[in-house]
Amino acid sequence: MNNEELDAHGVGCGWVVKGPYTTCTNCRKYCRTFSSVLKTLYSMSRTYYYHLPYMLLQARMCNKRECKILCLNGEPQYVVKCAVLGSSISVEPHNEAFTFAAHAVDLLRSRLSFALTSGVVRVDLFKNRAGYFVVNEFESLDADYPSTKGGCDDESKVSFWLGTYYTNILNELVECVC
Repeated sequence: MNNEELDAHGVGCGWVVKGPYTTCTNCRKYCRTFSSVLKTLYSMSRTYYYHLPYMLLQARMCNKRECKILCLNGEPQYVVKCAVLGSSISVEPHNEAFTFAAHAVDLLRSRLSFALTSGVVRVDLFKNRAGYFVVNEFESLDADYPSTKGGCDDESKVSFWLGTYYTNILNELVECVC
């Protein structure tokens, strides 16, 4: 998509090029044009060669009020964070965002059956200018899940669930081998 197509959908204000595992670091660049994206990819590939396995290209959202919903086996559990308080997303109890996140994971599963969605999946989402939710990204294996509300109960629940989840997977693998 070019900038005009993104703008027509109310989604983006250019592009973001970034490396994986690089939240809040210098391995991120905002680009207004696609030619700038290509130059940035070339420059970053030379700088981070052998350090990063891939680069991400995302539409840059005009509305930066991101909300991160943690799902366990596709079921929304809690809000990890809402970037800007006072946005329509941050109004509790987040029912609309939870419903959208569950639908987004279901859609991901139906379209990409090999995607890792049985464990922890964090759905990062925005609202576009028209007020519709848009998925920014899905995070799975390295998804951060601490609640910004300081909810130790939420984090403990996820840690316990993950322990059980991975123990069951390992037990199944051992049974297959034996």
